[in-house]
Amino acid sequence: REKPFRDPFQALEKAAAGDAIHVAGGDYFGKLRSASWKVPARHLSLIGGYDADFTTRDPWKNPTRLVMTPDAAKEDKSKHSGEFLESADISEGFVLDGFIFDGGSINTYFDAGGLNIRGTPIAALVQLRGSNLTIRNCLFVNANGTAVDLNGTHGTFENNIILNTSGSAVTLTAPGAGPWIIRHNTFLYALDPTARAGTGMSTAAGSLLLLRGRAAVKIQNNLFAFADNYAIRATVPRNKLMLDGNAFAANLHCHMSDADRLWLYDAVWDRRLADAGLPSAQGNVNVLPAQLPLDRDHLDKSLTRLFEVKGRYRRDDWVAIATAAGATVIPPPEPEVVEVVEPVKKEKPKEQTFEELLAELDRLKQASEKPAEVIAPTGPAYAPAYPWTKALDLARDPAATVGARRVPVKVEYSR
Repeated sequence: REKPFRDPFQALEKAAAGDAIHVAGGDYFGKLRSASWKVPARHLSLIGGYDADFTTRDPWKNPTRLVMTPDAAKEDKSKHSGEFLESADISEGFVLDGFIFDGGSINTYFDAGGLNIRGTPIAALVQLRGSNLTIRNCLFVNANGTAVDLNGTHGTFENNIILNTSGSAVTLTAPGAGPWIIRHNTFLYALDPTARAGTGMSTAAGSLLLLRGRAAVKIQNNLFAFADNYAIRATVPRNKLMLDGNAFAANLHCHMSDADRLWLYDAVWDRRLADAGLPSAQGNVNVLPAQLPLDRDHLDKSLTRLFEVKGRYRRDDWVAIATAAGATVIPPPEPEVVEVVEPVKKEKPKEQTFEELLAELDRLKQASEKPAEVIAPTGPAYAPAYPWTKALDLARDPAATVGARRVPVKVEYSR
């Protein structure tokens, strides 16, 4: 405590099995400002959120960020792998508690605010593998690809905020018996960049939680909202999946599906959930929590896009959703039915001469040799950055029944 390391990478490089690394609030940029950290050994703990002298700990008050330096050149950002923290080997027993990972620090955005997917690394912000993983009190925001990718037989994922992901927010592969506990997390905004958004035809993109494997999984007291496709897409056995006390809202295709026979959305929720064959499915609701502190500017931009994607929701549904969320935008009126008039048949175009064909091929060749130009899309902004400082507001009062909460944590530092 008297002579702390300057950056967590230094402690990780010297860590041995069983060590706990305690980190004070602040921004950290990794070795050689690479914005990259690796978990080198088993049974490590990486614990953030301390004040400067390590006497108190509050991850939401003392934000501890593992990010790219704000003055990084565009070229350095584009060369980043997209992964900020990953397992160097099997990370059995690893604890990650109290950190912020912001993909916005490496993302590229168009002038209008939308994410430039082609100019941004695509990966998981955090990728961990090993049994008995614990991830709690963390914020994962503005990911491109996946926010958190976990692979392990059992573990706990609790009291986290996973926000504004282009792709799949959390993917969990659970090959063992389990259990995995997923509780009191706030999952918001998972976007699908393809034309399949809102249709459920994408297997991963636009999903808040993807579950694979054969483990028992308990999903309790989470908030799932604003998924382009699925809130939960789970291919684990249904007789091992428990779903209790969660809130689902504005998930465009399904709140939950097993990609086989179970498709749960608002209109069929009560009837089909009762027959889903889950060992427990109690106290779930299809409504946003009251007074959810969403960033208004981001909400308005996101809803403007979702009004066009629509999914299973009609205009009246979107009006109700926007009102409940506190947005200032409303969906446009439904388009009027226009009578289709059969177009006049055009004359068959004149056949190209051989010389004209060669000239066209020459023009195409010259065009292909030029660097590809990235053209900003028109229409509503896709995945605009969510300010990480405002994302912290989504950790609500400890009495909140769903989502992440500002629960008091113990000071775990010891000499």
